[in-house]
Amino acid sequence: MTYTPIPQGTENWDVPVNAAFTSQDARITELEDTGSISPGVFIPPGWGQFWRAKRNASAFATSRIIAAGDSLTEGYYASNTITDSWAGLVRTNLQNAYGDGGSGLFSTSRTDVVSTATAGAVAAWEANGSFATTTGVWTLGPQYFGPGVSFMTSSAAATATFNVRGSLVKIYNITGSAPRANFTYSIDVGAPVGVTVTPGPTAIQTTTVGSLSPGNHQVVIAWNGAPADVLYLIGVAGENNTGVIVDNAGRAGITSTNWSSSVPFGTAYNGGPSLPADLVICSLGLNDAAQSIVDSTWVQNMGTYLNNVKSTNNGETDIILVLMHDGNFTNPQIYANYSSRIKDLAENYSAALVNLWAIGRNSWDYWNSFGYWGNATTPGPSGTDNVHLSDAGHAYVSSIITPIVMS
Repeated sequence: MTYTPIPQGTENWDVPVNAAFTSQDARITELEDTGSISPGVFIPPGWGQFWRAKRNASAFATSRIIAAGDSLTEGYYASNTITDSWAGLVRTNLQNAYGDGGSGLFSTSRTDVVSTATAGAVAAWEANGSFATTTGVWTLGPQYFGPGVSFMTSSAAATATFNVRGSLVKIYNITGSAPRANFTYSIDVGAPVGVTVTPGPTAIQTTTVGSLSPGNHQVVIAWNGAPADVLYLIGVAGENNTGVIVDNAGRAGITSTNWSSSVPFGTAYNGGPSLPADLVICSLGLNDAAQSIVDSTWVQNMGTYLNNVKSTNNGETDIILVLMHDGNFTNPQIYANYSSRIKDLAENYSAALVNLWAIGRNSWDYWNSFGYWGNATTPGPSGTDNVHLSDAGHAYVSSIITPIVMS
């Protein structure tokens, strides 16, 4: 699919920009006909110069996007968190045009151990492979750590099964001076392969398995330690040697405080020096408002995270800030304060801005009329969730972001 580039400095998508999309994307045509595209998008002059160059070279190398956010980024309540979330739809559009970099990060945030979703939703996602399945006893890790800022632990026989795509599989775990369990991995029902967890200071250990087919793979991680040894598992990634990689680092309940935390190996592996990105799509604020975090603190936290991202690669990481629709979630006045300050934040970091709270007319009822709100019991169809999205809602968010990353 081809998109007409958005002129630099375009603040609102309006005629004739929308008209240029009419013959190219039925979703955007339909949305324009209903009047649901409104002010709320800002693209500063010169935005995307670094991202576009890397994206356009993806036939010969990899380019990477990290989607940093909360449960809406993770994919609540899409039918499939990998393919039907807004981040997954953006991934599909980019990979169809510029090359398949694989499925990207599959964090332990998408497990029944870490997730805060309803049991019905988790069961549906486990059934379609967009959540990992577990056996034995796993416990939620106490810190926001590593790629996707999530991990889980086990100290006895236990397994976790992930479905990824790519010719490379990367397994992320945490080392440390305390007793750490070894583990085994098995790919596509192959013989288990043992991995020794390096003792010593706390660090992220990455096990890379290459020379696989570029297709789908099932990866089973199994605890393999001595009694009382603890396995700290972050997640698994599937990647190819060329193409666009989109790492969905969303985690339900996350706040800007968690992303700006000084905990080692947090930001460093989410667009920082240990796992840099060519583009970061950052969507935080809903849970901050729920915790009554004032706008000055939210701006400071966001700045800490974005500073860490921009200090990598001589600042050659482009940024899109996304403020999600608050719906009927909580503390709308606090969230309105975020909305009033986010454009200044975007301008300070030369970031593009998508303010869905403004685009959605600050109204739960307005988006409800289009079926954008999700169903917490049955993911996919429209429902009456107070903030999470249906398949239609995720498709709408993707229809706003995709032309920016494709422009």
